[in-house]
Amino acid sequence: MKTYRGKMRLVKLEGASWMLETTERRYPLQGLPPEFKQEGLEVEIEGEEEAVFNFLMAGKTLKISKIRQL
Repeated sequence: MKTYRGKMRLVKLEGASWMLETTERRYPLQGLPPEFKQEGLEVEIEGEEEAVFNFLMAGKTLKISKIRQL
């Protein structure tokens, strides 16, 4: 399991999807609790990257195990 830090971003492409934006890239998220769906919210996530198809085609999806606000 790895730790990721970044900001929450709502990406609107053929619908809407929440992503974690880090200094390196953006990660589509799996298992995001509703209370963290806030644009620009700074968070720390523990999770694993998974090769799951998503309509954003933005790379591997980040499956959340733990999340906290910074």
